Amino acid sequence: MLRREFVKYLTAGAAGQFILPVSGASAATPLNVVVIGGGMAGATAAKYLRVWARKLALDALVSVTIIDKSDQYVSNIMSNMVLTGEKTIANLTYTYASLKTKYGINFIKATVSSVDTANGWVYGKLNNTGSDILLNATPFNRLILATGISFDPSTFTLNVPSTVYANPWEAIPHAWQAGTQTTLLRNQLVNMTAGNHVAVTIPVSPYRCPPGPYERACVLADWLRVKKPGSKIYLIDPGQTADGRPPVEPNNFGYAFANIHKNLVYVQNARLTAVTGSLAGTTKFKTLSLVPNSATPLNTVNALASPTAVKVEVANVIPKMQAADLTRSVLGPAGLDADGRWAVVDERSYKSLVPKVYVIGDSIKSANQPKAGHIGNQQAKVCADAILRELSNVALYDAPVTNSACFTPVTTNLNSQYGAMASWLTATFRYGVDPTDNVSRMLRVSTNIESPGRPSKDNFSSMGKWFTSLMQDVYS
Repeated sequence: MLRREFVKYLTAGAAGQFILPVSGASAATPLNVVVIGGGMAGATAAKYLRVWARKLALDALVSVTIIDKSDQYVSNIMSNMVLTGEKTIANLTYTYASLKTKYGINFIKATVSSVDTANGWVYGKLNNTGSDILLNATPFNRLILATGISFDPSTFTLNVPSTVYANPWEAIPHAWQAGTQTTLLRNQLVNMTAGNHVAVTIPVSPYRCPPGPYERACVLADWLRVKKPGSKIYLIDPGQTADGRPPVEPNNFGYAFANIHKNLVYVQNARLTAVTGSLAGTTKFKTLSLVPNSATPLNTVNALASPTAVKVEVANVIPKMQAADLTRSVLGPAGLDADGRWAVVDERSYKSLVPKVYVIGDSIKSANQPKAGHIGNQQAKVCADAILRELSNVALYDAPVTNSACFTPVTTNLNSQYGAMASWLTATFRYGVDPTDNVSRMLRVSTNIESPGRPSKDNFSSMGKWFTSLMQDVYS
């Protein structure tokens, strides 16, 4: 696939791909949808419910309300560039103004505490303060949960004395939800002593944005080389491969690790068991204790074979992930997978096992689709279409298609030799019967396709256009 074809496909998105046929629409039942979560998936679902309702002349029958604890959304996509100073949080911040004024979407700023799914009521703290109150004036007949992820740090112990950090979790910012965490990690990087080191730990799969930790390691290695001479970055990966290359984008990241970022130490088959904080003068160090994740290392290049420890000044620990707490609470054990971590949905519509409740984005259990902003945008459109079809007595689309795609910066604008370069990755999925178990789900139509050749400046330029187009599709 050529880069220009890739960019054209991405920017087109899935808008209109599944739209309800006007000739079949006969909605007599008013549709009152509450969307909890105004990120990439939630905002897209709200927008396209209203866009397609207008096209179907159902505008007066379709009411949509977004409830989110913030009246702004900070994009996780591109947030690694905040860490390197190439972007700011303000560059990545979006409001709901257009969704409200152009599409008539209601917005409530609140922290949701509980949901009465049987009667259609949502309870929480309006403006994130005070006692819990009823948030929606009219009961919903459809609820979309687009609440993203939460973190499970139970897989390691954190030993940080209060003399080092009053809040021990500030010792290991994950920066995997853009905003205050990103700023915290950025400040720690800026203030670290040249010659001291950084560690990034990768969580076990599945996790949000599979290429993200490798991307972060690349751009931070580039930044450290210029801003903190003598500093190394350790990338700690619980996974492993036979040839020692990263399991995600092995060609592009493999090339970058081997040829560009000489200050990047990549360790596979390594599981984090503990982080211990200590003081040396005024410098706050963290020691990461690591053990082999598998007793059988697959390679002798970089797979950990025995316990070890790494001492760094900045520890970017990305914990194990699961569906957001609210989503797991609303669905209950019966609506979650066997591990109680992810929402079980029908990927033809994203309907959960709880009546009237749909789940989209990073919270879902999927055998094939990854967790990322772009595919959350795609899932939202499938979900919006399915809800309109159901309420209009039109059959669901038989074989919806989604596309997972992203650009990945590999170097920064600080790199005098290569300049700012990026790669890209894409995969396509279609709903159908899985021949391995006769269960219907989203199936991979194509294997992961990496950008051909090596990371390039042209890809970096296209990345900006793709990002702009994607965010306009969601928030404009």
